[in-house]
Amino acid sequence: MLIKEVYLERVLAEVEEFAAKVALLKAKLAQEKPGVKLRYYWELEYLRDRFAEFRRRVEKLEDAEDEKLEELQESTETAWKDMKQAIETLLNEVC
Repeated sequence: MLIKEVYLERVLAEVEEFAAKVALLKAKLAQEKPGVKLRYYWELEYLRDRFAEFRRRVEKLEDAEDEKLEELQESTETAWKDMKQAIETLLNEVC
């Protein structure tokens, strides 16, 4: 159980990092014209979907039994990497 708790603490720190990047992205987009915001609509929607998937996997991880822990950690890491890549790509395009 300790391993799961340590992992979940790390996930929380990563989510805080992600939230800071989302705040930066929102600030940048708020300065743009509506047409620019529309141009990134699908990328933002993809980012929302990736975050929802990540959150679902974290919730499963929180309730997981020890024998499923490693498998769920791997799937959570995959979701995190997808989400992180999506925000980095979008930030690079907007900034």
